Amino acid sequence: MACFSKHKNEEAFSLVELMVVVAIVSVLAAVATTRFDRFQAKARQSEAKSSLAQIFALQQSYYADKEIYAALPGYGMNGAVAVCPANDLGFRLTGCASGKMRYYYVTNPIVPLSTGFQIDGRSGTGNLNKVLPGCAAPDVWSINEDKELIHTTNPFDFCS
Repeated sequence: MACFSKHKNEEAFSLVELMVVVAIVSVLAAVATTRFDRFQAKARQSEAKSSLAQIFALQQSYYADKEIYAALPGYGMNGAVAVCPANDLGFRLTGCASGKMRYYYVTNPIVPLSTGFQIDGRSGTGNLNKVLPGCAAPDVWSINEDKELIHTTNPFDFCS
């Protein structure tokens, strides 16, 4: 009689029981990964919120001096290209030229600069989306002269 165990009454897990445990762990890992991606994206959105708050403060200062708001011609990651021009606002972000930024900031032309402003922060799309990588929908935030921070396009509505 061949016996692999020193104890006759010792029990072990069957292959089916082990497969069930592996399947459960796999499902939990898939759910956790999706939630972690969303958590990371929400943390990355703080870049846009912070930059737009800085732009708002610069716009208020500019308006106090000139009685008109300044245009922001475009600053940040425009697709795969880092655009870091000097601008009338004095808006500068560390790391722009290195391509580490996730958003492109530009004046929305729908508002005349004599009465107000709207600055949009827009992420890339697809492989260039550094907020929610692979998502075809951009993440778009806007701020205006009333300091209203608006999330105009939310990629969580379009991407899973």
